[in-house]
Amino acid sequence: MLTAVRDVRVRRQAVVVAQLAASLVEYSEDAIIGGTIEGVITSWNPAAARMYGYSSEEIIGQPVRFLTPVDRAEEIEKVLEKIRAGRPVERF
Repeated sequence: MLTAVRDVRVRRQAVVVAQLAASLVEYSEDAIIGGTIEGVITSWNPAAARMYGYSSEEIIGQPVRFLTPVDRAEEIEKVLEKIRAGRPVERF
């Protein structure tokens, strides 16, 4: 019985933490863009929509290269390579 109670508490705490994280992303003034290791956009917060002018419905599923200026395409490839190698990426 104690294990079940503990499991429920752990689950509830995990939900609270996830909700807090979601709120931080949702209400951030910074554009926060999530994506796959292959460079496909999977999440897009309201600040990103304001900054780039695309709604989440328009952008999710697009390659991140879609947002990259042609003259900076090499930079995004280097960032993706770092991510794939498990290395940190400074603010970009």
